[in-house]
Amino acid sequence: MPLHGFEEENVALVKWPQGERFQPHSHFGGEEILVLSGEFQDEYGQYPQYSCYVALT
Repeated sequence: MPLHGFEEENVALVKWPQGERFQPHSHFGGEEILVLSGEFQDEYGQYPQYSCYVALT
């Protein structure tokens, strides 16, 4: 669900199904993920509920 957009910046609320897998990808300027429930895991670590993950490119 899009929440905000300004020039090249976009903010969205996304609910991923449990166990969802993604192909490696990048975003211009990076991305930030706030885990609202459950856990997010990638090649760099595990992020429990309320973790904030920032990846800059």
